[in-house]
Amino acid sequence: MINNVTVGCGYIYDPNLFVWRTEFHDCSKRLAVIFPFVILGTTIATNAFNVAIGTRLLAMKLIGVKEEEAKERRRRWMVMFIQVTSFGTIANVLVFLAARRMSSMSSSFGIITKNQAVCNTVMCVIFLCYVCPMQLR
Repeated sequence: MINNVTVGCGYIYDPNLFVWRTEFHDCSKRLAVIFPFVILGTTIATNAFNVAIGTRLLAMKLIGVKEEEAKERRRRWMVMFIQVTSFGTIANVLVFLAARRMSSMSSSFGIITKNQAVCNTVMCVIFLCYVCPMQLR
């Protein structure tokens, strides 16, 4: 997917109007239709996961937990934690690579985006290599 990004297919943030404008390219005009739905979809999915996790944690806190069940939950939590940090590492590397290829990402916003992707990748790798093994003990 990264190799299929067309040069000039991107967005430029207009701080005067507080909007993202498309570059004058057919690819970016096609993406302009999808862009709001992607943002809305990820927002809804993220908030739904947060509400579900919060509800589940509240429900579990109200009932007592046996020691065996606590160990099983911890094991499942660690598996999920490893999956999430692995996915986060891969996703941030892909964001960084895509941002490097887009011409609109050579601005200050692009530099900040690439920096954030690199820092998030480093944090995910630290958690994957340092925190996960500590929790397994």
